[in-house]
Amino acid sequence: MTQQLDPPQTPEIIEIRFTVEPAYTGWRLDRYLQLRIKRLSRTRIAEMIRRILTLNDKAVRKPGVRVKRGDRILIRRPAPVEPDVPCHFEELARGPGYMAVHKPAGLPVHPTAHYLHNTLTALVRKRYGDDSGMNMAHRLDRETSGIVLFGTDPASTRLLKLSFQEKLVKKQYLALVHGDFTQECEVTEPIGPAPDSVIRLRMGVRPDGQQSRTRFVPVEQFGEYTLVRAHPHTGRQHQIRVHLEHLGHPVVGDKIYGHPDSFFLSIVKHGSTPESRRCLLLDRHALHASDIRFPIPDGSGLEAEVHAPLPDDLATFIEALRH
Repeated sequence: MTQQLDPPQTPEIIEIRFTVEPAYTGWRLDRYLQLRIKRLSRTRIAEMIRRILTLNDKAVRKPGVRVKRGDRILIRRPAPVEPDVPCHFEELARGPGYMAVHKPAGLPVHPTAHYLHNTLTALVRKRYGDDSGMNMAHRLDRETSGIVLFGTDPASTRLLKLSFQEKLVKKQYLALVHGDFTQECEVTEPIGPAPDSVIRLRMGVRPDGQQSRTRFVPVEQFGEYTLVRAHPHTGRQHQIRVHLEHLGHPVVGDKIYGHPDSFFLSIVKHGSTPESRRCLLLDRHALHASDIRFPIPDGSGLEAEVHAPLPDDLATFIEALRH
Protein backbone atom coordinates (compact mmCIF):
# COMPACT_ATOMS: atom_id res chain seq x y z
CA MET A 1 0.00 0.00 0.00
CA THR A 2 1.48 3.32 -1.11
CA GLN A 3 -0.03 6.49 0.28
CA GLN A 4 1.14 10.04 -0.35
CA LEU A 5 1.26 11.82 2.97
CA ASP A 6 1.56 15.48 3.77
CA PRO A 7 4.84 16.18 5.56
CA PRO A 8 4.40 16.24 9.32
CA GLN A 9 3.54 19.74 10.51
CA THR A 10 6.73 21.61 11.35
CA PRO A 11 6.42 23.69 14.56
CA GLU A 12 7.59 27.30 14.48
CA ILE A 13 9.85 26.72 17.49
CA ILE A 14 11.84 23.59 18.35
CA GLU A 15 12.62 22.91 22.02
CA ILE A 16 15.37 20.54 23.18
CA ARG A 17 15.62 19.83 26.92
CA PHE A 18 18.28 18.13 29.03
CA THR A 19 18.54 17.49 32.77
CA VAL A 20 22.15 17.11 33.92
CA GLU A 21 22.88 13.65 35.30
CA PRO A 22 24.83 13.27 38.59
CA ALA A 23 27.94 11.94 36.81
CA TYR A 24 28.41 15.22 34.97
CA THR A 25 28.42 17.55 37.96
CA GLY A 26 31.30 19.99 37.53
CA TRP A 27 31.54 19.62 33.74
CA ARG A 28 31.76 22.68 31.51
CA LEU A 29 28.43 23.41 29.82
CA ASP A 30 29.92 23.26 26.32
CA ARG A 31 31.62 19.93 27.03
CA TYR A 32 28.37 18.45 28.36
CA LEU A 33 26.47 19.59 25.27
CA GLN A 34 29.14 18.14 23.00
CA LEU A 35 28.50 14.79 24.66
CA ARG A 36 24.74 15.09 24.22
CA ILE A 37 24.66 16.62 20.72
CA LYS A 38 27.52 14.88 18.95
CA ARG A 39 26.84 16.28 15.48
CA LEU A 40 27.63 19.88 16.54
CA SER A 41 31.10 21.36 16.64
CA ARG A 42 32.39 23.18 19.71
CA THR A 43 32.11 26.48 17.82
CA ARG A 44 28.44 25.84 17.00
CA ILE A 45 27.74 24.88 20.61
CA ALA A 46 29.38 28.09 21.89
CA GLU A 47 27.24 30.14 19.52
CA MET A 48 24.13 28.29 20.66
CA ILE A 49 24.94 28.96 24.33
CA ARG A 50 25.29 32.68 23.64
CA ARG A 51 22.07 32.97 21.61
CA ILE A 52 19.38 30.36 22.23
CA LEU A 53 20.10 28.46 25.45
CA THR A 54 18.96 28.88 29.02
CA LEU A 55 20.26 27.15 32.15
CA ASN A 56 17.67 26.84 34.92
CA ASP A 57 15.53 29.39 33.01
CA LYS A 58 18.31 31.98 32.84
CA ALA A 59 20.57 33.04 29.98
CA VAL A 60 24.19 32.07 30.64
CA ARG A 61 26.18 33.26 27.58
CA LYS A 62 29.42 31.65 28.79
CA PRO A 63 30.38 28.20 27.42
CA GLY A 64 32.69 27.54 30.40
CA VAL A 65 30.04 27.74 33.11
CA ARG A 66 29.96 24.59 35.27
CA VAL A 67 26.85 22.43 35.48
CA LYS A 68 25.62 20.32 38.37
CA ARG A 69 23.17 17.51 39.00
CA GLY A 70 19.59 18.44 38.17
CA ASP A 71 20.42 21.56 36.14
CA ARG A 72 17.78 22.18 33.48
CA ILE A 73 19.02 23.07 30.00
CA LEU A 74 16.59 24.42 27.41
CA ILE A 75 17.46 25.13 23.79
CA ARG A 76 14.82 27.01 21.80
CA ARG A 77 15.38 27.73 18.14
CA PRO A 78 13.30 28.44 15.05
CA ALA A 79 12.45 25.32 13.11
CA PRO A 80 14.61 25.09 9.98
CA VAL A 81 13.09 24.97 6.53
CA GLU A 82 13.62 21.35 5.60
CA PRO A 83 14.47 20.22 2.05
CA ASP A 84 11.63 18.64 0.09
CA VAL A 85 11.57 14.84 0.28
CA PRO A 86 9.27 12.12 -1.10
CA CYS A 87 6.54 11.95 1.54
CA HIS A 88 5.37 8.42 0.88
CA PHE A 89 6.31 4.83 1.56
CA GLU A 90 4.80 1.46 0.70
CA GLU A 91 3.93 -1.20 3.25
CA LEU A 92 5.30 -4.41 1.74
CA ALA A 93 4.54 -7.02 4.38
CA ARG A 94 3.37 -7.42 7.93
CA GLY A 95 3.54 -10.41 10.25
CA PRO A 96 3.92 -11.33 13.92
CA GLY A 97 5.97 -8.53 15.46
CA TYR A 98 7.23 -6.95 12.23
CA MET A 99 6.39 -4.66 9.34
CA ALA A 100 8.47 -4.18 6.18
CA VAL A 101 8.19 -0.99 4.14
CA HIS A 102 9.64 0.23 0.85
CA LYS A 103 11.49 3.49 1.48
CA PRO A 104 11.87 5.77 -1.56
CA ALA A 105 15.23 7.28 -2.46
CA GLY A 106 15.65 10.74 -0.97
CA LEU A 107 13.73 10.09 2.23
CA PRO A 108 15.94 10.04 5.36
CA VAL A 109 15.07 7.41 7.94
CA HIS A 110 16.02 9.34 11.11
CA PRO A 111 16.26 13.02 12.06
CA THR A 112 19.53 14.73 11.14
CA ALA A 113 20.87 18.28 11.18
CA HIS A 114 18.87 19.01 7.99
CA TYR A 115 15.86 16.72 8.39
CA LEU A 116 13.84 16.74 11.56
CA HIS A 117 10.22 16.09 10.61
CA ASN A 118 10.44 14.91 6.98
CA THR A 119 11.72 11.42 7.80
CA LEU A 120 10.50 7.85 7.47
CA THR A 121 10.07 7.56 11.25
CA ALA A 122 7.88 10.68 11.28
CA LEU A 123 5.77 9.44 8.35
CA VAL A 124 5.26 6.06 10.04
CA ARG A 125 4.08 7.82 13.21
CA LYS A 126 1.74 9.99 11.12
CA ARG A 127 0.19 6.98 9.35
CA TYR A 128 -0.04 4.54 12.28
CA GLY A 129 -0.11 6.84 15.32
CA ASP A 130 2.39 7.78 18.02
CA ASP A 131 1.19 4.90 20.20
CA SER A 132 1.52 2.22 17.49
CA GLY A 133 4.67 0.82 19.12
CA MET A 134 6.50 0.65 15.78
CA ASN A 135 10.24 1.23 15.82
CA MET A 136 12.88 0.87 13.12
CA ALA A 137 15.19 -2.12 13.47
CA HIS A 138 17.95 -0.89 11.12
CA ARG A 139 18.58 1.92 8.66
CA LEU A 140 19.24 2.83 5.04
CA ASP A 141 21.12 5.83 3.67
CA ARG A 142 18.90 8.66 2.47
CA GLU A 143 19.64 8.08 -1.24
CA THR A 144 19.25 4.28 -1.03
CA SER A 145 15.80 2.91 -1.82
CA GLY A 146 14.32 -0.35 -0.61
CA ILE A 147 13.30 -2.43 2.37
CA VAL A 148 13.31 -1.16 5.95
CA LEU A 149 12.13 -3.39 8.82
CA PHE A 150 10.14 -2.17 11.82
CA GLY A 151 9.25 -3.97 15.00
CA THR A 152 5.59 -3.51 15.90
CA ASP A 153 6.26 -3.52 19.67
CA PRO A 154 9.35 -2.93 21.84
CA ALA A 155 10.06 -6.63 22.45
CA SER A 156 9.87 -7.47 18.74
CA THR A 157 12.09 -4.51 17.85
CA ARG A 158 14.71 -5.76 20.31
CA LEU A 159 14.60 -9.24 18.77
CA LEU A 160 14.95 -7.87 15.24
CA LYS A 161 17.92 -5.72 16.24
CA LEU A 162 19.49 -8.73 17.94
CA SER A 163 19.03 -10.75 14.73
CA PHE A 164 20.94 -8.05 12.83
CA GLN A 165 23.71 -8.05 15.44
CA GLU A 166 24.03 -11.83 15.32
CA LYS A 167 24.09 -11.77 11.48
CA LEU A 168 20.93 -13.84 11.21
CA VAL A 169 19.42 -11.37 8.73
CA LYS A 170 20.32 -11.91 5.07
CA LYS A 171 20.07 -8.85 2.84
CA GLN A 172 20.49 -8.40 -0.90
CA TYR A 173 20.97 -5.18 -2.82
CA LEU A 174 20.91 -4.31 -6.50
CA ALA A 175 23.51 -1.80 -7.67
CA LEU A 176 24.08 -0.33 -11.12
CA VAL A 177 27.83 0.19 -11.45
CA HIS A 178 30.29 1.66 -13.90
CA GLY A 179 32.27 -0.74 -16.05
CA ASP A 180 32.03 -4.31 -17.31
CA PHE A 181 31.69 -6.37 -14.11
CA THR A 182 32.03 -9.92 -15.40
CA GLN A 183 32.88 -12.27 -12.54
CA GLU A 184 31.34 -13.13 -9.20
CA CYS A 185 33.71 -12.20 -6.37
CA GLU A 186 33.93 -11.66 -2.63
CA VAL A 187 35.60 -8.61 -1.10
CA THR A 188 36.94 -8.86 2.45
CA GLU A 189 38.85 -5.59 2.73
CA PRO A 190 38.46 -3.88 6.13
CA ILE A 191 36.65 -0.53 6.23
CA GLY A 192 37.21 2.62 8.29
CA PRO A 193 37.23 6.40 7.89
CA ALA A 194 38.81 7.19 4.54
CA PRO A 195 42.46 8.17 4.93
CA ASP A 196 43.38 11.67 3.69
CA SER A 197 39.76 12.62 2.99
CA VAL A 198 38.28 15.91 4.20
CA ILE A 199 34.75 14.49 3.88
CA ARG A 200 33.82 13.39 7.39
CA LEU A 201 31.29 10.75 6.34
CA ARG A 202 33.51 9.18 3.67
CA MET A 203 34.70 5.65 4.42
CA GLY A 204 37.45 3.70 2.74
CA VAL A 205 39.49 0.51 2.67
CA ARG A 206 42.26 0.61 5.28
CA PRO A 207 44.33 -2.11 7.00
CA ASP A 208 43.24 -1.05 10.50
CA GLY A 209 39.55 -0.84 9.59
CA GLN A 210 36.69 -3.07 10.71
CA GLN A 211 36.34 -6.55 9.26
CA SER A 212 33.98 -6.40 6.26
CA ARG A 213 32.75 -8.91 3.70
CA THR A 214 30.56 -8.49 0.61
CA ARG A 215 29.83 -10.94 -2.20
CA PHE A 216 29.02 -9.50 -5.63
CA VAL A 217 27.25 -11.33 -8.47
CA PRO A 218 26.85 -9.73 -11.92
CA VAL A 219 23.25 -9.82 -13.14
CA GLU A 220 23.12 -7.99 -16.48
CA GLN A 221 25.63 -6.03 -18.55
CA PHE A 222 24.82 -2.88 -20.54
CA GLY A 223 27.97 -1.84 -22.38
CA GLU A 224 29.72 0.52 -19.96
CA TYR A 225 27.45 -0.39 -17.03
CA THR A 226 26.56 -3.56 -15.11
CA LEU A 227 23.68 -4.44 -12.82
CA VAL A 228 25.18 -6.24 -9.81
CA ARG A 229 23.63 -8.10 -6.90
CA ALA A 230 25.39 -7.44 -3.57
CA HIS A 231 25.25 -9.76 -0.56
CA PRO A 232 26.72 -7.95 2.49
CA HIS A 233 27.76 -10.35 5.26
CA THR A 234 28.72 -7.49 7.58
CA GLY A 235 27.06 -4.12 8.06
CA ARG A 236 29.69 -1.39 7.92
CA GLN A 237 28.85 2.17 6.98
CA HIS A 238 28.68 2.55 3.17
CA GLN A 239 30.09 -0.98 2.88
CA ILE A 240 28.73 -1.87 -0.56
CA ARG A 241 29.69 1.49 -2.07
CA VAL A 242 33.20 1.35 -0.58
CA HIS A 243 33.86 -2.20 -1.76
CA LEU A 244 32.58 -1.42 -5.26
CA GLU A 245 34.82 1.64 -5.49
CA HIS A 246 37.71 -0.54 -4.33
CA LEU A 247 36.99 -2.94 -7.20
CA GLY A 248 37.01 -0.04 -9.68
CA HIS A 249 33.24 -0.23 -10.25
CA PRO A 250 31.68 2.68 -8.33
CA VAL A 251 27.90 2.97 -8.16
CA VAL A 252 26.27 5.10 -10.84
CA GLY A 253 25.07 8.40 -9.39
CA ASP A 254 27.30 8.20 -6.30
CA LYS A 255 28.44 11.73 -5.37
CA ILE A 256 31.14 10.57 -2.93
CA TYR A 257 32.68 7.31 -4.09
CA GLY A 258 34.44 7.17 -7.43
CA HIS A 259 35.23 10.89 -7.37
CA PRO A 260 37.78 13.16 -5.66
CA ASP A 261 36.65 15.01 -2.55
CA SER A 262 36.47 18.25 -4.56
CA PHE A 263 33.59 16.88 -6.66
CA PHE A 264 31.32 16.28 -3.66
CA LEU A 265 32.38 19.50 -1.92
CA SER A 266 31.55 21.50 -5.05
CA ILE A 267 28.03 20.03 -5.13
CA VAL A 268 27.56 20.84 -1.44
CA LYS A 269 28.71 24.43 -1.99
CA HIS A 270 27.21 25.24 -5.38
CA GLY A 271 24.48 22.65 -5.83
CA SER A 272 23.95 20.41 -8.82
CA THR A 273 25.25 21.75 -12.14
CA PRO A 274 24.79 20.55 -15.74
CA GLU A 275 28.37 19.22 -15.63
CA SER A 276 27.84 17.26 -12.39
CA ARG A 277 24.53 15.87 -13.64
CA ARG A 278 26.19 14.64 -16.85
CA CYS A 279 28.82 12.93 -14.74
CA LEU A 280 26.39 11.34 -12.27
CA LEU A 281 23.66 10.33 -14.79
CA LEU A 282 21.14 9.97 -11.94
CA ASP A 283 19.90 12.27 -9.18
CA ARG A 284 20.83 9.65 -6.57
CA HIS A 285 23.13 6.67 -6.27
CA ALA A 286 21.78 3.55 -7.96
CA LEU A 287 21.62 1.28 -4.90
CA HIS A 288 18.44 -0.54 -3.89
CA ALA A 289 17.77 -2.86 -0.92
CA SER A 290 15.78 -5.46 -2.83
CA ASP A 291 15.48 -8.57 -0.62
CA ILE A 292 15.66 -9.53 3.03
CA ARG A 293 15.27 -12.79 4.98
CA PHE A 294 15.02 -12.66 8.77
CA PRO A 295 13.78 -14.63 11.80
CA ILE A 296 10.20 -13.73 12.63
CA PRO A 297 10.36 -12.07 16.08
CA ASP A 298 7.72 -14.27 17.70
CA GLY A 299 9.84 -17.14 19.01
CA SER A 300 8.50 -19.56 16.40
CA GLY A 301 11.88 -20.18 14.79
CA LEU A 302 10.40 -19.45 11.36
CA GLU A 303 11.78 -16.95 8.85
CA ALA A 304 10.14 -14.36 6.63
CA GLU A 305 11.25 -13.16 3.21
CA VAL A 306 10.38 -9.80 1.66
CA HIS A 307 11.10 -8.44 -1.83
CA ALA A 308 10.98 -4.85 -3.07
CA PRO A 309 11.00 -4.38 -6.86
CA LEU A 310 13.21 -1.75 -8.45
CA PRO A 311 11.65 1.71 -8.12
CA ASP A 312 10.57 3.56 -11.25
CA ASP A 313 13.64 5.80 -11.54
CA LEU A 314 16.09 2.89 -11.62
CA ALA A 315 13.84 0.62 -13.68
CA THR A 316 13.34 3.34 -16.32
CA PHE A 317 17.05 4.15 -16.50
CA ILE A 318 18.02 0.48 -16.84
CA GLU A 319 15.38 -0.10 -19.50
CA ALA A 320 16.85 2.80 -21.50
CA LEU A 321 20.29 1.18 -21.25
CA ARG A 322 18.89 -2.03 -22.76
CA HIS A 323 17.95 -0.10 -25.90
